[in-house]
Amino acid sequence: MRSRKALALWALAIGYAATIFLLSAFPVPAPAEAAVRVGDKALHLLEYAGFALLLSLALATAPPPAVRPRAPWIALAGAILYAASDEFAAGRRFGHLPAIAR
Repeated sequence: MRSRKALALWALAIGYAATIFLLSAFPVPAPAEAAVRVGDKALHLLEYAGFALLLSLALATAPPPAVRPRAPWIALAGAILYAASDEFAAGRRFGHLPAIAR
């Protein structure tokens, strides 16, 4: 049986992913967009880095011992795939190098 800590970490990771999904469904109002002095790509990097961290912590509680040392890499790949799927779900299009700010 999983521990409470493991369940809490998985709940946080899934909740964070759901929050990203819900917030990306709404357009950002123009005044709020202008008030942000940090680039859009930097904000997305921070957003998905937080998700990768939570996912890595949750994966580190996985029962198979082979998964634990690979948890950061699996989490990074999962966060990148989730970010790409979020871009497609929101109807945004990007070029062949989406990670590079234009």
